[in-house]
Formats: sequence, structure tokens, C-alpha cells
Amino acid sequence: IIDEHRLIFSTAVKLFNSDIDITPQTVGGKTSDEIFKICKSMVDLTPSSVEWTGVWELIKNSAAIDRAREYIDQIKTDAENMSTDIDFLRCKAEKLVGILSNKRRKNVFDYNELQIEYIQNLGTPRKFVDFGIDKFSKTARCPQNGFVVIGARPSVGKTALALQFCRHLGKSLRVGFFSLETDRKTIMDRLNAASAGVPLEKLQDGNLTPLELEHVICAARQKLNFKIYEASGYTPEQIRSDIVKDRIDIAVIDYLQLIQNTNKKYDEYERVSYASTFLKNTTTELNMPIVALSQLNRNVTKYEEPDPSDLRASGQIEQDANVILFLYVPSDDELNYDTDHQDEFRWLKIAKAKEGKLGKFKMIFEGKYQLFRLGWDYFTEIENEFDVFEQEVLKG
Repeated sequence: IIDEHRLIFSTAVKLFNSDIDITPQTVGGKTSDEIFKICKSMVDLTPSSVEWTGVWELIKNSAAIDRAREYIDQIKTDAENMSTDIDFLRCKAEKLVGILSNKRRKNVFDYNELQIEYIQNLGTPRKFVDFGIDKFSKTARCPQNGFVVIGARPSVGKTALALQFCRHLGKSLRVGFFSLETDRKTIMDRLNAASAGVPLEKLQDGNLTPLELEHVICAARQKLNFKIYEASGYTPEQIRSDIVKDRIDIAVIDYLQLIQNTNKKYDEYERVSYASTFLKNTTTELNMPIVALSQLNRNVTKYEEPDPSDLRASGQIEQDANVILFLYVPSDDELNYDTDHQDEFRWLKIAKAKEGKLGKFKMIFEGKYQLFRLGWDYFTEIENEFDVFEQEVLKG
């Protein structure tokens, strides 16, 4: 039998070097029917990884129970000694709980193990969310578990921008668009105006030429992993439930201030603060990005440059977000050469980016087609306030 094992091993090496799967059939085909039977019996008798995992769990549990018995006896003895300090007993009881809870906590990591993992991944580039506008995505650098907030006044185009992101992301990811205000038919009008290049007004009126109809049908053939949720009245828990149930990779919420809460006593500030923190925690727990659209305070016009303090209802949003974006119309001073087309231009401002740069992109919004594209010189960097302060200190 030793000679047969050697034959099996040498044959397996040759198969491996030839990039051929090593199975009883391939080994037997290179040797004999007898060798095939031996290999087949080995496969049948060898425990699977699932069985080994079960054995390992039994051994761990048995060892934990043995250690627990020792601690229980010690605690009993110490408790009978009235002079024993109560805090001492409490510490022993807590250690007993730790022994019985022998499963590794998912949120606790050993420093040395993390360093090994870090060294192993050196040279591997970090992945950031690709929103479909290349230069913007590389500048904002939204992490794969990031919470992104897009703020704008009504009718500036924040929903159109979010849907444009969804159309791109849906080509490779499962996208969930949670609409707390707009119905699915209106959303589909906007999506098809952008993807088919047909004016939104003509889609709404149903007044299409044969060519435009053909364009819409062609656009509809594109398959996207994209679900639209009519989520009016949703709570954060309902959003999370649908994300988990449908295995969504990235969620877009339109918009944050409309998310409800089961506690009817909450005022708007408490309700929005809770929703913001809940969504931020969801990105961490599920390791996925969430994009939430946000209203701005009423005193901010669509021509003013907003900052994070202008997000409506709660300062918690500013704290929770990894990336904060603002969409607004440039003022007359910024467009002194083309004020006739002012409503076609937008600033897309990166007001917060933990991993990226702060700055503004000049965008062109084709409202007729609900489509954004980069315009002018594409990026103006904003100096970090701390850097400016540090430079002034060095000068002075």
C-alpha cells in the first residue's frame, strides 16, 4: 500500500503542475481502476471541514465548562467566607461570564493581529465608492462604509444627482433608492430622461416621436441592480430591515428629514438626530455606504454657498457624516460672463471629507435631461481652516 500511496502522490504532483484538478477520476485515469478505488475511499472517509469545525466547537465548549466548574467552586468557597470583599466576588463572577462566552467579539481586535493583517495588505490600494464622476469620486474618497450627505435647496437638482449616482452604481452593485417623498413613476421619468436622452417634459406629457420612443425602449433594456422603495413614513429600522432583507450594497435616501420615528414625542431635532446616528451606525455594522439627501435651513437661498451648519434640523448630521456635499447655483458675480445660462450651472461643494480633499466642482446641470456633467476648470480646492491658522502662526 505504501507504493500505491507514492504513486498517488507523484501522479497528483504531475496533475498539479499541469494545472489539472486533482480528483479520484483524474488520478485514476492516469494510473489504474484500483488506484481510483483507493482515492475514492479516501475522499469518502476524510472528514469535511464542516465536521472538523463541529469537533472544534465541542472541544472549546468542553474546555470552557471545565474552567467554569473551577471558578464556580472558588466563588462558592469565597462567598461562604463572609470576610471576602464583594467587589472581589463580582470580578470573579464577571470572569466566569467571560469563560462561558467563549465566542470572539466581532468589535474587539488584538493590536498585534491587526499589524500582521496590515503588513499583509501593504501595497493594496484602498477602495472608495465610485459615483460615476471620476474626478469627483477620487477627490471625495468616500470609504466603502461611509455615510454621505448631500444638501441643497429645493429644485437645485439633488434628487437628479442622487439618481445619476444610482444609475452608475447599479451596473455593479445592488442599489436601494428609498424615496420618502417622490412616487416611483416620477422617479422613472427622471431616470429615463437621463438614460434615453429624451426631454423630461415630453416623457411626462407622453408626447414622444417614434425615434424618442425607440430611445426609451433601448434604455430600458439596460439591466441594473436597482430597487426603488416608496418609503413614505419609514423609520430608520424599516430602512435597515429592507437593506438586510434585499442584501443591498449601497442605499440612497431621499431625504433625511422625512424619516419618521416610533417615538411620537420626538421633535424634529431629536427625530433627525436619531435617524442620522442610526444610519451612520448601519454603515459600520453592515460595512456598506449610505447616501442621504438633506434639506437646508430656510434662510439659505439656492445662490448662497452653504456650510455644514446649514443642514436642517440637526447638528448631529455634520458629526455623523464621512462626506458632506452641497449643491447650489453660482451667484451673478461668479458667472459675470454667462448670466443668461445661470440656472444651468451648479457648484458641487465638498464641505467635509475625512479621507479626501475639500473643494468645489463646477458642474453643468441639463435639467431637461436630469443629467449632471463637469464644467469649466473642474476643481477649486478649499484650504483647511487648521492649515490656514497654522500658516498664520508660522508667519507671525
